[in-house]
Amino acid sequence: GRTGIVDIKTGKRIYNNYWVQVAAYEKIFAETKKKLLKIDFVAILRLTPLRKTYFEYVEMDDWRESFEAFKACQ
Repeated sequence: GRTGIVDIKTGKRIYNNYWVQVAAYEKIFAETKKKLLKIDFVAILRLTPLRKTYFEYVEMDDWRESFEAFKACQ
């Protein structure tokens, strides 16, 4: 199996800054858990009553670039 971090959102769409946020979550998790679990992916699950399927799910395997953007904002 794979281990990941899924961020649940309710916005009108999946915005680019969501990836920066979930990448930061992964970094915090990795630092606090001392790498006991390896994170394989991060994902956004957007819940919405306006779509036929009521949700949109997108995974990102290479989120490290998003974390670099997060660090640049500090």
